[in-house]
Amino acid sequence: MTDLTKRRISIAIAVLVLFGGYAAMQSISSKKEPPPKRERKESLREVAVRSVELSSVNVDLSLQGRLVAFETVPVIAEVTGLFEASDRAFKEGVYYKKGDVLARINNTEARYALLAQKSQLAKTLATVMPELKIDYPGTFPAWDAYLRNFDPEKNLAPLPEIADASARYFLNGRDIYNLYYTIKSVEERLTKYVLRAPFSGTLTNVTATKGALIRSGQPLASLTASSYEMAATVPVADLSYLKTGTTANLQGPNGEAYTGRVSRISTQIDPNTQTAKIFLSVRGKGLREGLFLTGTAAGSQLDDVTSIDQSLLVGTNEVYVLDGKELQRRTIEIVRRGQKNIYVKGLSPGTQLLNEALPGAYNGMKVKARITDS
Repeated sequence: MTDLTKRRISIAIAVLVLFGGYAAMQSISSKKEPPPKRERKESLREVAVRSVELSSVNVDLSLQGRLVAFETVPVIAEVTGLFEASDRAFKEGVYYKKGDVLARINNTEARYALLAQKSQLAKTLATVMPELKIDYPGTFPAWDAYLRNFDPEKNLAPLPEIADASARYFLNGRDIYNLYYTIKSVEERLTKYVLRAPFSGTLTNVTATKGALIRSGQPLASLTASSYEMAATVPVADLSYLKTGTTANLQGPNGEAYTGRVSRISTQIDPNTQTAKIFLSVRGKGLREGLFLTGTAAGSQLDDVTSIDQSLLVGTNEVYVLDGKELQRRTIEIVRRGQKNIYVKGLSPGTQLLNEALPGAYNGMKVKARITDS
């Protein structure tokens, strides 16, 4: 056997060994079981949810404002004369009851002038009585009795009724009726020399002093009523919760407690602030005009609502609720907006409401729920 033949045989044996080893390896590997595959677990984000509960809520509206007197009138002289105070000093801060004399203006001259006019009427009546007795005997007794009871110190009594037209013409011609009504006018003017309080209140802005010459039309003071009201502004959206008679709990600067009641609601809306004025009559001790008060008014009741944080609102009127493991948008009705919370309808009791702001949330998003109380 030549060397070439030996080399070829060696190469062939080596090739057969390599192929045999590869075949054995494949046979062994094919009999082994494949390693088990690991299952990939789905990771869910944990979110806070709460169960919806419906309730009735009383709407409390915040109020603030200053007290103003319910009524203030100027005290103005309607006649001329020397100023005379009443039994009490005509000074700022003095309290008067309704009907009390505030002050007097000296009426001596006016009173004597009135007495002179009454005497003239009595004289004129006396001059016509003889003719009245002869020409109109049916009318005479009543006028005779009127003249006999005539007292110039008292206000004129009404003139007797006359059924006879001729007698009326006769008395008119003698100026009886003209004199009578002129005197009645002066009597009415004489009452203006005494100034009386039209209501109970306190004097303010006093300018008159005793002994001063007062002229007709001159302001003497102001009379401020002892009852007060507070003017406050309320947003237009809250007007529907108020009505006349609604009560309010108010506080003064030092914690004093007062009770108010809505007496008037303005129909005019401020276009800049979108608010309207309401007026509350206020009762209590220590009230003064200009006093600043704060408090709350008990508005009407909201039924079957739930309160949620405004941050939970999606868009204008939607929130996320949990349906199984998925978030779903739910449309709601906003009944009232507060400073932080809103009161809504449209959610059934027991609904799982998303109770936290969740950036990136979307419809159908799978989450893991964490129950919270509020």
